[in-house]
Amino acid sequence: MLLNKKYILPLAAIVLLAIAVAFIPGCDDNDNILPSVEFSYPKTYTGTYRVVQNWLAADSTWTQAYATFSFESDYTFHMWVDSSYPGVDFDVCSVEGSYAFTGDSLEITISNFNLGQDICVPDVGPDAKFRYTIDGDYVVFECRQDAPYRKIEMYGR
Repeated sequence: MLLNKKYILPLAAIVLLAIAVAFIPGCDDNDNILPSVEFSYPKTYTGTYRVVQNWLAADSTWTQAYATFSFESDYTFHMWVDSSYPGVDFDVCSVEGSYAFTGDSLEITISNFNLGQDICVPDVGPDAKFRYTIDGDYVVFECRQDAPYRKIEMYGR
């Protein structure tokens, strides 16, 4: 079956537009091609860990800790909290455990909830299954299913 002549020009324009869009590179404000950000392991990252109790409620309490996240080759995980930056409503502990990374998920299982024996809240550690996304220069892991809300942001380049 032949195409009607009135459809050939619009169809050709759509095909050419699709080809042109496919070849446009992702750029920043300086028209430089941005390198991709990806999560790789074993590796050590720096970033933040945020915990929100009663997330999306008027009486929510939260904290954010600056931390170093170590993903080791034997699937051991460490989160070392920088205690020089106190939390807002409570302090998070440095922790140790294991991790499993599959596709877009990171599951962290904590075995030591207070690695430094600090004065902190051990039950708000990153013992959860997180979803993985990229936000600019950061690798972001979020857990919204289980209370409390948890978010890890690691500098990823």
